[in-house]
Amino acid sequence: MPVHSIPDSDPDETSLAVHQPRLWSDNGWTARVIKNEDDEGWAVAMYRAGQSEPALVGPWTMGRDKKNPKPLDTGAFNTLVKTASEVIRRHEQQLHALLHKQVDVSTDQGRVCVTLDIVPDEFEPYALLAGVLVAGLVWRARAQTPASTRARLAELQSRIRPHFLFNTLNSAIALVRAEPARAETLLEDLSELFRSVLADPAQDVTLAQELQLAERYLAIEQVRFGPRLRLHWTLDPQADAARLPPLILQPLVENAVLHGVEPSAAGADVRISTQRRGERVVIKIANTVPEGTGQTGLGLALDNVRERLVLMHDLNASFRSALVDGQYLVRLEVPA
Repeated sequence: MPVHSIPDSDPDETSLAVHQPRLWSDNGWTARVIKNEDDEGWAVAMYRAGQSEPALVGPWTMGRDKKNPKPLDTGAFNTLVKTASEVIRRHEQQLHALLHKQVDVSTDQGRVCVTLDIVPDEFEPYALLAGVLVAGLVWRARAQTPASTRARLAELQSRIRPHFLFNTLNSAIALVRAEPARAETLLEDLSELFRSVLADPAQDVTLAQELQLAERYLAIEQVRFGPRLRLHWTLDPQADAARLPPLILQPLVENAVLHGVEPSAAGADVRISTQRRGERVVIKIANTVPEGTGQTGLGLALDNVRERLVLMHDLNASFRSALVDGQYLVRLEVPA
């Protein structure tokens, strides 16, 4: 198979036609005859205007002298353009088939047909349709009543109440004895946490409110861990209006502290970012893990967050987590 080299000049630098034995450019296409790196023959690379990578690279015929390549001409160029265009057309068809799926699900209430536009991301460069999505479609078709959904949300929220409050209260007690002035600020943060926990679980909140609560929680944990807890915030104000179940971010930042900072003598970096992408909002929480693995848990907090997102936004929300390059990353996506 021939190996192509990078052209000496960008094929799209000029719109003028070029008709040379080894370089032919016309009608938005450029053909360049190149020497194989193994020095065993010649190849031709076809570039479409505006593209830095060739659409097609293939072997090229040796000339009559058996040393130089056959010169390019109009007939050969037109054949190469036709072949390269067909390669691009087939590639685009394959990519479209890969990223656009249709699912039919039969349920007691009838048949559900869903067309999916799949977007590549950092977890799966070419995301494949998951069986859990089909299960979610069936669940959606059977549709729980609003009353039972609210009851389930309240139940899930109540599970996370005692856990972090006991931890933060212990921090407050220790600080009251050592630094009374700082203890006052901490107790104000703790009061706000209590107010949020006791709020009506059926009422949704904005992303901005959730971030404020996370900041208060992490301010308390900063007292416990000092420089071992290194926070990095990258926030998009245009994402602040997204609606979320209450206390959806707090268990995620608590997990980052519990499994990233607490078990490591050197501490950990915790990164929180938000970004609006069109009609979607992406929220990411990441933490470095000790020795590349981190302390493992039962995943109850993650299951809790995932289920509450589904109860509120159904298929309009997504939740994923993975260990990526020494960091544990949680990614939420909700309507803007």
